[in-house]
Amino acid sequence: MPRFIPSSLLVAGVLAGAVASAMSAVPGRVVSINLCADELLVGLADPEQIAGLSIFATNPRISFLADQAAAFRHDPGPAEIVVEPAPDLVLAGRYTKRATCTMLSALGYEVVPLEPARTIDDSIDQIRQVAALVGHPALGRLFPAEARIILPERLTVCGGPSLPTAFDTLATEVRRVRGQP
Repeated sequence: MPRFIPSSLLVAGVLAGAVASAMSAVPGRVVSINLCADELLVGLADPEQIAGLSIFATNPRISFLADQAAAFRHDPGPAEIVVEPAPDLVLAGRYTKRATCTMLSALGYEVVPLEPARTIDDSIDQIRQVAALVGHPALGRLFPAEARIILPERLTVCGGPSLPTAFDTLATEVRRVRGQP
């Protein structure tokens, strides 16, 4: 004899499953193998989520968050080292060594390559993307409004204070917004 399940219970069960799935999707251990991703991770993730950063994260010549990044593990980025802390998520850059990203993916690790941010809007999109990936989408919605003011005023762009810039970069757009050549 078929059993009747009230539709309200069925809907409640589906919703509970979706919530549980979303909650378990928040990575507990995130590794970054890219300077830009390092800075986003330090700014958006809970400290206990950060399982490792790139070796560039603590260099004050190229990292705006060098002091904060010093509190975390740092590795050179080859796949053999990245897997040691058993990350749930690996943040890379579009130009991170392809062999490393391919090997990590082949081993079953979730690797998210971040595109270079060439505009303030690109940066805001990336903030939202990383905030959502680490389980803090609200930060991704709150910070961008401030980013439109902060980025041009402080030139807090990925790559730090002393890296040279070229055309079609975030630093170029920030200078344009500031009215600088």
